[in-house]
Amino acid sequence: MVLVMAFPDPSGQLDATLVPVLAGPMLMSFTASLFFAPIQLEILDLFPHQRGAAASLGTFFTLVMNAMLSGVIAPLITPNLTVVAIAALIGVVIGALLWAWHLADRRRLLADAPV
Repeated sequence: MVLVMAFPDPSGQLDATLVPVLAGPMLMSFTASLFFAPIQLEILDLFPHQRGAAASLGTFFTLVMNAMLSGVIAPLITPNLTVVAIAALIGVVIGALLWAWHLADRRRLLADAPV
């Protein structure tokens, strides 16, 4: 969000001031693609006897979320770069909250497990 507000609006030409704005999302998407395979393996390890169903459901969920992002959310937020940055920040906050919820639930399950 800071990069979008700090740099001028794009003129339609490739400008050196756009490099930080373009490099950030590029690096984030590259990192997300690197983490997809280990996450898929973690999902499969959770359901060792239903690996096919787990792989299918994981892929289906990913496709549905990508379709919603590109078909519904992206057209709503793309007219203004500040709105895109705010939407990305909201996505990061939601992801962090879900991760914290997962960690808290995992700690609770480990504490309730018999010794």
